[in-house]
Amino acid sequence: TKESIFESEVAPLVSAFIEGFNTTLFAYGQTGSGKTFTMGTAVTDPTPRRSATPSKPKETRGMIPRAVHAIFNKLETLRASEPLTTHNETLKSYSVSVSFLELHNEEWVDLLKESKPANTAKKPPTPSAFKTKASLAEEVSIREDKEGRIAIHGATTVIVESAEAAIRLLSKGSKLRSTAATSMNESSSRSHAIFSLSLTSTQMTSSRPNTGLVITSKFHFVDLAGSERLKRTQNTGDRKTEGICINQGLLVLGRVINCLSESKPNNPDAVVPYRDSKLTRFLQDSLGGNSKTVMLACVSSLESDLSESINTLRYASRARGIQNKSRI
Repeated sequence: TKESIFESEVAPLVSAFIEGFNTTLFAYGQTGSGKTFTMGTAVTDPTPRRSATPSKPKETRGMIPRAVHAIFNKLETLRASEPLTTHNETLKSYSVSVSFLELHNEEWVDLLKESKPANTAKKPPTPSAFKTKASLAEEVSIREDKEGRIAIHGATTVIVESAEAAIRLLSKGSKLRSTAATSMNESSSRSHAIFSLSLTSTQMTSSRPNTGLVITSKFHFVDLAGSERLKRTQNTGDRKTEGICINQGLLVLGRVINCLSESKPNNPDAVVPYRDSKLTRFLQDSLGGNSKTVMLACVSSLESDLSESINTLRYASRARGIQNKSRI
């Protein structure tokens, strides 16, 4: 069940994220195998307003809503247990921000970017209006800092105070995600989606309240588009182009996983092809850097999908051989 998967695989990531570690959860599998359903990326019903007793997530909710609720519940517990200074201020504070991106045809799209009104003199701005996909693309870039950490520049980040606020942003961005019907999936994701949480923990001292230790951790939820064979999907035109881009990105991801799981122990100087795809460039820290990472392998129960299911399990088996060195 989703609950058992969350408790055994995702809950430890939530705890590590609160402690200050970078964490990543990503789902892989062929098209129509249930990745978006499992992750909960396409949630459309914002959760109820927070009550005195936080409600348990519904059984049908995916990993993202469950993790978001768990994170804010843990933060509430930590805030309540923090000692107060002489000015009734906590020695430790927490701030959570959200970003939501998709990689469509090898172009980054900011799913939380608000639109600018065409004519502010005649028409007041509409907060819920979005830019078109063309104007949203290529405003986001991946950069590497001096310490070799991967950072996203140009993406919209929104500070959230509750799990409900974060899930409303997830729902808002999901409505813009590229989806289309194919012969194998009526609502096929045509892009890779990355929903990210950033936690900033500030530890102050009672003797010097204006100074302190700041720790920033990130939690990436990656809903990969499904691998697909053109002979089975029968895609043409734009759908065919999207399928080719999806498969190319997943092919590079497979090469990176192979390199990390097989070559690195015997040849530490081997070059890992992170830069061959924007997807693997983004996942560089998650796959072979400073992150605790879990991969969910989604398979189909249909006999006609057996070969793809076996490939997915082989993919996951190789990924298990990767050993990251996570640190705060």
